[in-house]
Amino acid sequence: MSFSKDLDRSRRKRRGPLDPYRMKREFPERWASYLHATFRNPEAVATAFDVRFQTACNWWTGTNAASGDKVALAALFDPVGFARAMRNDPEKAA
Repeated sequence: MSFSKDLDRSRRKRRGPLDPYRMKREFPERWASYLHATFRNPEAVATAFDVRFQTACNWWTGTNAASGDKVALAALFDPVGFARAMRNDPEKAA
């Protein structure tokens, strides 16, 4: 089955693991959860991802999240931890 068919099915359901709208809404919180589990503070995040301290603080608090190359780095260098954070349901974790 192709990705586009899976995505279409997920859009019809509006729920489930492949709901792109839910992932977009929850991603900053999931990203922050990954950072908290992996790094000791925003300074370590800024160093690891080569971003400004303010950017790392925004990620740390879930104000916004990384995209593209930074997310790919996390997924490639820490596939287990990254997958765990992305699978966790922020609504259930509260």
